[in-house]
Amino acid sequence: MADTATQEMAPQSRADAAEEEGAPPAAPAPSDTEDERPDETSLPDGEPDSPPLSIEFLGDIEIEAAVELGRATLTIGEVLGLNPGSVVHLDKMLGDPAELVVSGRLIARGEVVVVDDRFGLRVTELASRGADSDRPGGAPR
Repeated sequence: MADTATQEMAPQSRADAAEEEGAPPAAPAPSDTEDERPDETSLPDGEPDSPPLSIEFLGDIEIEAAVELGRATLTIGEVLGLNPGSVVHLDKMLGDPAELVVSGRLIARGEVVVVDDRFGLRVTELASRGADSDRPGGAPR
């Protein structure tokens, strides 16, 4: 019967429990006070009159890009059977443009070139929005 009585009682708040134990009540959370909210127009460093950040702010962030020559669908058995000298047939033909991909999204197509003994991509076409549907396999990986 004691178990039923304790289950029917309303749960105590943390402040009520602290007062019963003799501890001082907890200070209100910062989100509960209007005075401590940061000015919405100020930057983290506290300069309220600074101009808003522009897209140029992101210009120095490095991202990884890949150039895809083509794709192939292989079975697990075919992958396990690969050896030095094996040839994997890709879905692209000689002369088809390679694809510049960033974060799984098609950005551009172009020609593979060699510049100072390194491969490069001469962009011939920029992708439009929704161009991922043009990629084999549909959406980004």
